Amino acid sequence: MTVPNGSRFGEVGAAGGVPATGWRDHFASRAVPRIDLPEGPLVLVAPHPDDEVLGLGATLAARAPGDTVICVSDGSASHPGIVDPAAMRARRRAACAPGAWDLGVDVVHLDLPDGALTADAVDAALHPALDAANPATVAVTWSGDGHPDHHQCAESVWRWRARLRHAPLIVEYPVWMWHWAGIDDPAVPWHRLRSLPVPLAAEAAKRQALFRHAPQLESIGGAEPILPPKVGDRFFLGWEWVLLCPATISWASTPSRTT
Repeated sequence: MTVPNGSRFGEVGAAGGVPATGWRDHFASRAVPRIDLPEGPLVLVAPHPDDEVLGLGATLAARAPGDTVICVSDGSASHPGIVDPAAMRARRRAACAPGAWDLGVDVVHLDLPDGALTADAVDAALHPALDAANPATVAVTWSGDGHPDHHQCAESVWRWRARLRHAPLIVEYPVWMWHWAGIDDPAVPWHRLRSLPVPLAAEAAKRQALFRHAPQLESIGGAEPILPPKVGDRFFLGWEWVLLCPATISWASTPSRTT
């Protein structure tokens, strides 16, 4: 499987590239159209436990309770060779429940193996879950985010949408893009970027939800945290962000300066 921007994701250092201050300064002077999501249920597809918080945690917290997060993988491979996968699986799942409470969402766990997602396995587990949720909007990680599991989940959502007569809005949210991309990076389709406002109370809920995911924030077995402060700060830029597919590029988008 070829993963778009996989080499960029694999080659970037632990601290990443553009710091959070650089992204904030950039978007303070750049007009990014705003999107208003349609009324009705929102389902967020998270390849790993915590992707929902990093990508759109404040957006979820700002909405009325009752949206759904589908965690596709079990998160067991985050510390290979350091923590037994079964033990890490239990820790990652345990972190989801209080984090979901902070954001006001329900969580469905598909428990597929972290780092080993295949198209057939994801489709078989994810498509029935999406059918049952009957969403008005589906948010999934950007297919070009660079992580194989993020790509697999995005591709699966688009395959699910293709078989529907009346399809919901699909948006893709970046996660690791903020880590490896540069300002105006040509690998990112910036013209598809749309902004979502982040109320202060919703940002506070997002920070609390992220705090619940301790395995990603702490040093374990001498290894550096997956999300050290320099990385975590990139998910608190004052706005949250999604990418539209080309067919919906003008849908519900209002030009707005992100300040």
